[in-house]
Amino acid sequence: MTLLNFFLSTLLGSLFLYLFMKMDTPRLRDVPNHRSMHDKPTKKSGGFFFFAAFWILFPALYLQKEIDGYTFLFFLLGSLFFAILGFLDDLYNLSSVLKLILELLFLFPVLYFFHPEAYFLGIHLSTGHFFTLLFLSLILHFTINLANFMDGLDFYLSGSFFIFFINLFFLTDSLHSGFGLTFLLLLFSMLPFLFYNYPNASLFLGDSGSLGLGFFIATSLFFSKIDGLTGDLFYLPLLLPAFWIDGLFTLLRRTLARKNILSAHREHLYQRIQQSGYFSKKQALFHFSLINLLPSPLFFLLSLFFENLPYLVRACLTGLPPIVYYLILHHKNKKSIHLKDSSG
Repeated sequence: MTLLNFFLSTLLGSLFLYLFMKMDTPRLRDVPNHRSMHDKPTKKSGGFFFFAAFWILFPALYLQKEIDGYTFLFFLLGSLFFAILGFLDDLYNLSSVLKLILELLFLFPVLYFFHPEAYFLGIHLSTGHFFTLLFLSLILHFTINLANFMDGLDFYLSGSFFIFFINLFFLTDSLHSGFGLTFLLLLFSMLPFLFYNYPNASLFLGDSGSLGLGFFIATSLFFSKIDGLTGDLFYLPLLLPAFWIDGLFTLLRRTLARKNILSAHREHLYQRIQQSGYFSKKQALFHFSLINLLPSPLFFLLSLFFENLPYLVRACLTGLPPIVYYLILHHKNKKSIHLKDSSG
């Protein structure tokens, strides 16, 4: 029955996306501006329609007792809230401050009532304390919106979501079975979207898709064991290193330049590297996807040949090559711009 659910989710996702592409939706078009990486109006909010397929089939997993009530409610409420919030943002262009307030107002009570197991570097974070709740809510908020910021290159976030699942499989001791099935159902619902999102994309995720996927990414470790502990958020950056390295590096650059860190921009390296002409869209997609994919084989090899090394040491060693790779790309792009300026 589970395989049938996966097949039906792909079928429904295909149908919803096909119908959406046929509809005339002027308010759900991303019109190019000075920050855009595309040059013609393109439909957005594709994420909402594959999430719709997921929501229809998700209760079947619960009714068939493939997942427990905790997992079902947690991901149903979370995906509904963030996908709908993103859809409203796609329609009405909500202010970043309003979204921040609404997201924290949702995350606070969810963490309090669901009280997931949470750790940071092995230190237990009790969801019964206000400051711990605030800390967890801010980490989740940052991670969710980090995914949103990375949705500026065709196929980058949607493709990285599949890479994320691979890294989750290799870097965690075990996946909660209900969570694994939940994740797979969403992946199968997403499959048809990849056809429309591949460069040059005819359909974008929109905030409905990026925020919804961001919620899954941010909360994944609550359902996965790392080094014997469930929910150690310290290891989140290792699961999608390009997102975190680029996000933190860009945040630091904009802070030092005294720019508004909440305002939209195109200063991420994956954007700047296309602006400079150093890479095409597909080349940029390849390199940044490779950075995200590096942890799985590296961690596997370290575990195979140095299994006695503590998990934290293996994780830190695994995180170094993606950082080096990113810095090499940054240096090459900077050099390319300098050479262009010198010759021009």
